[in-house]
Amino acid sequence: MNFCDINPFIRFASYIHLNRCVEKPVMIKDCRIFYAISGKADIFIETEHYELVPGSLFYCCPGSIYDIQSDGAELISLNFDLTQYRNNRTTPYPVIDIQGNQSLPTIVIDNVKDNTFVNSYLFVSLANDCEELLKQILDEFSTQKIYYQENSSALLKSILTQLHRHSIENSSSAIKAVSKTMAYIKANYDKPLNNEMFSDMTGYHEYHLNRLFTKHTGITVHKYILNVRINEAKNMLLNTDLSLASIAEKIGFNSNTHFSTYFKQVVGISPLEFRRRIKNKI
Repeated sequence: MNFCDINPFIRFASYIHLNRCVEKPVMIKDCRIFYAISGKADIFIETEHYELVPGSLFYCCPGSIYDIQSDGAELISLNFDLTQYRNNRTTPYPVIDIQGNQSLPTIVIDNVKDNTFVNSYLFVSLANDCEELLKQILDEFSTQKIYYQENSSALLKSILTQLHRHSIENSSSAIKAVSKTMAYIKANYDKPLNNEMFSDMTGYHEYHLNRLFTKHTGITVHKYILNVRINEAKNMLLNTDLSLASIAEKIGFNSNTHFSTYFKQVVGISPLEFRRRIKNKI
């Protein structure tokens, strides 16, 4: 099965208040999503520990063994399959308590060939883009209007698509693309730079690359370029006697006016004032 073949069947969707402070690992037989509305919950899976706080989300597949602990967190909880194969069962499967060295049952997994996180688990610290979709699913299950299961399935597939995008954004290839862009800017800040150039260089669409860059650095590609140029301008102001026009040209600004305006906006004083104040103190 490929990701495009997923047709989720949801058998449980509700708000839950979690009061479980005792270590009690369990194995599950279906897929789970927990999305934090308020409070905090701790999830332990394999060797990882995640803190579910408002806006964060945790997904895991059948056969996962985890321990979730909290003292009153409010979560949105979904139990579901990735296919309609077992849609005759409408109540949640009970979890399997893990005790000592007991033998564990074999859990059938709907393996997705072209996706990594669906067959494992995923934690997303900022999943606010999924919240409205999750609430729509809860509303569908609450009102149970005609075709509520079908509509819920479509909403959940949209959520899984968002999670797939999150998993890509956290992948090593995404981090390499951001690092490659940063390195290129640092080496070529004095030349004309644009997003199309970075897109061709990394293989990511311009808009998507900018999202990745902002996610990993906290600023846009454009602002990073300007900041690199301003830092280099500071070095030139302090260590050379170059005119403002020469400095502006050497760091890639198309005009002295644009350079001076942005410098003052970032630093708080004009380039000449910076040179006068700081240089006299060195």
